[in-house]
Amino acid sequence: MVRKRMVSTVMSLMMAAAVLTTVPVTNNVKAADKEITSGDYTYVKESNGKTSYAVLTSYRGSETNLVIPEELDGLQVKAISQGFEKNLKIKSIILSKNIAPAKETHRDLEVLNEIETLEEIRVAKDNLSYQAQDGVLYSKDKKQLFSYPKSKKSETYNMPVSVKKVEEFNALTNLKYLKNLTLSKNLSVTPSCNDSSIESVIIPGQIGGIDESSFENCNKLNKVTITKGLRFIDDYAFFECKALKEIKLPEGLQSIGVGAFYRTGIKQLTIPGSVVKIDVIDKSIKLSKPSYLKKFKRDSGAIYYEARATIKASGKKAVTYKASRITKIKAKTSKVTIKKGKTTKLQTRVYISKKLKKGYLDPEILKFTTSNKKVVKVSSKGTIKGLKKGKATVTVKLRTTGKTYKVNVKVK
Repeated sequence: MVRKRMVSTVMSLMMAAAVLTTVPVTNNVKAADKEITSGDYTYVKESNGKTSYAVLTSYRGSETNLVIPEELDGLQVKAISQGFEKNLKIKSIILSKNIAPAKETHRDLEVLNEIETLEEIRVAKDNLSYQAQDGVLYSKDKKQLFSYPKSKKSETYNMPVSVKKVEEFNALTNLKYLKNLTLSKNLSVTPSCNDSSIESVIIPGQIGGIDESSFENCNKLNKVTITKGLRFIDDYAFFECKALKEIKLPEGLQSIGVGAFYRTGIKQLTIPGSVVKIDVIDKSIKLSKPSYLKKFKRDSGAIYYEARATIKASGKKAVTYKASRITKIKAKTSKVTIKKGKTTKLQTRVYISKKLKKGYLDPEILKFTTSNKKVVKVSSKGTIKGLKKGKATVTVKLRTTGKTYKVNVKVK
């Protein structure tokens, strides 16, 4: 079981080893000198090629409400390095106006996400790069979330809709008191929230996917609300969410990754008609799924499901293709006239990788709807019946992608 966090750890070890063997000068930042002690702080002096500044490396004082100094020994304090969090028991921290972003110092504020006792972050009003709201740290324009304090006492957090990105460095992981989380609709994917005390999460429909291991080990999570629009659920997204008994998957969802629901409390899962692939899924989960999702077995014995489209041609053996290869569907005829009480069956032509195939698409992967149920009735297999004189439009939709065509029906 190889997951993103494991890969990240390996990469970190490799990078650490590289640092031990060589100390490069990158992006015009001069390598740090030895540590200097100034009062309760230690720092290193660095330069970005234009100015020299101090980077805090540790604090030995006893303050629980820590105010980061603007200067030490005449040097502006512009950054805080990893390691600063050691032995700290602070509850709040105030960042001075001189704390600068990584693009200037090539040091981020990941250290704030490592202080287990931290309840609140504040920022000087005249800081040009950061701001805080309700104790949470954002970029000045509030488009990026940098840190949600690990011990912030609030049980509910509604992420501002302005947030488009959450810093990857554990900004929302291992939160001790947060129970109810609503994510910003302007995120592209869900951030890492693993190992947190979250009990419910709302994922707006504008978010494209639930990222790998997003809610892994959130063992109190029991309610997940996903509005329509989600396209994928990545590997191990809800791994070890043991309190999660059910989840409603939205129409439009296209794929479910490996182990997305492993070791949850889910016993039954209804798969929407838009899904084209379910990677390896817990065998204990009973699936209610569309018939076009066919069962396959890997060499390892692992079971997965993938959407297949069957094309039938007169006098020939039916041929099956991956549904993801369908590039277009169209009607055999766009206008149909039938008598009241009579029936006829719609037939769908199909393009595979932009090439028109002989024969017609098996209707199990299609959805049929009528604009006027009093005039025309249409079955799940595409059989239309004239109920009374009039006109109606039947829409035929490919379940997996939403591609459609229309047929105008006249009943006389």
